[in-house]
Amino acid sequence: MVDLKELAEKVDFVKVEILGIEGRRVIAKIGNQRKPRKLLALRTDEGEILAQGDSTILKILDEETGLAIYNTRGEFFFHLHPSAGARFGRFPREFVDALRSTLIEEGEIIGHLPEYLGGSPVYFGGCKSI
Repeated sequence: MVDLKELAEKVDFVKVEILGIEGRRVIAKIGNQRKPRKLLALRTDEGEILAQGDSTILKILDEETGLAIYNTRGEFFFHLHPSAGARFGRFPREFVDALRSTLIEEGEIIGHLPEYLGGSPVYFGGCKSI
């Protein structure tokens, strides 16, 4: 098993520009992203924070150090695998705190279907660890 504190000391900080919070989403630019992304944050059943946005996904592995695995070129779970381009990095405390403050809870409404599909609410059903 890898010691997360030891790994955190070996990886670089990721440049993050937090532009604000809109509803339950954190608006930020990660790394060299040109346009800001709206990130929806949730907690997995293992207790890790997972954040997803347009072409961005990250999983905070250790909230204390900000250690995470992330990919700014994909938004699905398989993009968190190194073979899909995911990397390890340390995220600033302010960013981790912003994600923590907007966590979606199981059973909350996270959006609505388009009107041509009935406009029904979409509920968050929980997140299993990957």
